[in-house]
Amino acid sequence: MVGVSHHNVLAAGFGWADARRVARSGSDGADLALQEVMATENLFQRFSSAIIVTGDGGFASPVARLIGRGLTVGVVAPRGRLSAALKLAASVSCEIDFSRSIHTPWSA
Repeated sequence: MVGVSHHNVLAAGFGWADARRVARSGSDGADLALQEVMATENLFQRFSSAIIVTGDGGFASPVARLIGRGLTVGVVAPRGRLSAALKLAASVSCEIDFSRSIHTPWSA
């Protein structure tokens, strides 16, 4: 699943054709769209684990709630960008180096 601004729905479709896309406009719209799914779609009943790719501390509470319902949640974040709250909330976390020089079909 990919959360995007409504401006980037088509671009996300080219990059992740098979992924479900959730969109919302406004400040933190993509984050809020993902957090709504985390809060309302009973993911813990359909999955045993989930991985999110973000370092944003705004995901700490939604992650903690999912873990409280029995879901294992891993977090992958850019090195140096993982919030302390999200790291503490996650079942497991890691930081990786994202290269800006990787060329993909959807990168500019």
